[in-house]
Amino acid sequence: MDDYVVKPVNLALLRQALEACRPLGPRPDTAEASPAASTSHEALDRSVLRELQEQLGDAESVRKVIATFLRSTPGLLTALHDAAVKGDADGLRRAAHTIKSSSAMLGARALSAGCEELERLSRAGDVADAPARVAALEARYVEVERGLEADTASG
Repeated sequence: MDDYVVKPVNLALLRQALEACRPLGPRPDTAEASPAASTSHEALDRSVLRELQEQLGDAESVRKVIATFLRSTPGLLTALHDAAVKGDADGLRRAAHTIKSSSAMLGARALSAGCEELERLSRAGDVADAPARVAALEARYVEVERGLEADTASG
């Protein structure tokens, strides 16, 4: 599994995920992977932000959503950190779930995927490496934060 689509399923995101799937054999129409494929490791998938703007109708609404995310996520990361230190699987699950959903909505795929994994592990009670996972999520958030602030400043 190389990707996922969050619920509720958005047809454009589903199409994008399917198009990004690696073919089982060589594709006749391409000799090599395109340079655009190397951008998958960026902190933000800006196409998700563009689609959000289309759905909300204007850039100001997207800026408000971004501002809310940037205001609320540090507190959720603190809750994640505290739950990791205490070995509190339920606290980890709740905070990871919230960050997972909001970051996916803004195109922060790596952050969302990391939260999804932490949520899955905490649901199973496997929280032994939670502090290291939370530290990695905090680093991903910093990258996302920078990207969103740059997008907000330029738009």
